[in-house]
Amino acid sequence: MQQATDPNYLFVACCAERGLSVACQTVCNFREYNQNLLQNMLIGSHECPLDSLADMQFCAAQGRDHRDCCVRRGVNAVAAGDKCLVFCDQIPDKYTHIDYTYASCFGKFDDMKQCFYENVQSKAKAFFSEEESGKN
Repeated sequence: MQQATDPNYLFVACCAERGLSVACQTVCNFREYNQNLLQNMLIGSHECPLDSLADMQFCAAQGRDHRDCCVRRGVNAVAAGDKCLVFCDQIPDKYTHIDYTYASCFGKFDDMKQCFYENVQSKAKAFFSEEESGKN
């Protein structure tokens, strides 16, 4: 139960399921997945390649749309504007090629990440609470 409601566990499990490299899986958690890592991936100085970013972002968000939370946290209040919200909308089958025009979005990465973490945790806990109440 504890693992199933832990956003970090769900994040790394998703990365493994999607076949990401070990170098990427080691940073598939909310402590390591940060603005500095993204910048290193963008310039190619991290073992996890930039083309893994889409899968990592999908896994961090657990394939959900977090745009409302991101707008409340001002993720789109940067030079790239609403373009940054693509990072918050991670519903399946959406793919956006990430390039340097998204660089200003990285300054709001912690806000995005907080939306993911809180939502993933609350959804998982709610799911298991419903499961438990259904058994009684």
